[in-house]
Amino acid sequence: MEYWYDIKGYEGYYIISDSKRVKSLDRKVLNSIGQFITREGQYLKKNRSSYRLRRGAVTKYYTPKVLWNMRGKYRSLLEI
Repeated sequence: MEYWYDIKGYEGYYIISDSKRVKSLDRKVLNSIGQFITREGQYLKKNRSSYRLRRGAVTKYYTPKVLWNMRGKYRSLLEI
């Protein structure tokens, strides 16, 4: 069983598991005609040896080890 944790600075956007897999969370986005749609969360792919995290217009690259050290509070599977 995997345990999931928030990533500090990216709470509500991304989570990391104890096996260092990163997943984006479900979120509502505004489409081109002004309607809110739900975008399902998905597992992120590694770009070489790092993950690309975006929040707004800011993009940063982190290795799994750095993200693991940035982990925050535990999230139960029911919250995901």
